[in-house]
Amino acid sequence: MPPDRPADRRSPPTAARRAATSTKGDRTRRVLLAAAVLRFARDGYRGTSVADVCRDAGLSTTASYPYFANKEALFVAAVDEDVAGLIGDAVSLGGLDQDAEQWGRLLMRALIAHLGAHPLAGRILRGLEPEFTMRLLHIPALQELRKMVADLIRDQQMAGTVRQDIEATQTASGMVVIVISLLMATLQTGAGVTGFEQVAEDVESVLHAATRPPHETADPPTRRGAPPGTRGFPSTRRFCDDPR
Repeated sequence: MPPDRPADRRSPPTAARRAATSTKGDRTRRVLLAAAVLRFARDGYRGTSVADVCRDAGLSTTASYPYFANKEALFVAAVDEDVAGLIGDAVSLGGLDQDAEQWGRLLMRALIAHLGAHPLAGRILRGLEPEFTMRLLHIPALQELRKMVADLIRDQQMAGTVRQDIEATQTASGMVVIVISLLMATLQTGAGVTGFEQVAEDVESVLHAATRPPHETADPPTRRGAPPGTRGFPSTRRFCDDPR
C-alpha cells in the first residue's frame, strides 16, 4: 500500500488556498493579480499598461511597484496565478488519484473543461502571447504539477504498475511537457472535441507504453509480418492490427 500523504499534497496552490493570509500587503497583491489576469487576458501583454491594471484594481497608478518591479513581472505573476488555479481545478475535477492509470487523458480533459474560468491561462495556451510560450513550461505552477505527477509515479511504482527502472522526477517532467504541448496544439489547431479525444487517447497510449512494466506490455516473442518496432507496445495495435 502506498504511504499516506497529506490531503493537499497533490494539488498545486490556488488563490483560494493562499487567501488565508490576511495582511494588507497580501490583500493588495491579490487584488492586483486578479485585475491583471482579466486585463492581460482581454488586451494582451502589449495592449496593457501597469496603470491600467492598477486602475482596474481601484488603486493608485503606482500601487503595483512595491509588489512587482515592472509590467513583465506583473504579467508573469498573473500567468502563474491563473495557471495554478486552472491546474488546481483540473486536478480536483479529474480525480487523478482515483484513476491514476488514465491521468494523462483525465488531466487534459479537465484542463479543457476549466479553461473558460481561467482566461489568461487560455490566452497563453492558445498561443496568443508567443513571446511567453516557452517560458510557460518553467513557471512555478507547472513545477508543482511535475511534483504531483512524480508522486503519482512513485505510488504506482510501489504498487507494481509502473516500471521500477524509471526516475520519477525526470519522467514526470517529460510527461507534463508532453501533455501541455499537446493541449496547446489541440487548442491552436481548433481540433474540436473529436480531435481532443483522439489526442488524449494518443497521450495515454504513449504514457502507458513508456512506463508499464515488461510483463504488462510484452507481445509474443515473434509475430510474422508485424511492422518493425511494434513488439512490446500493445497500445499501438489499433494502428497495425494483424488479423493473423
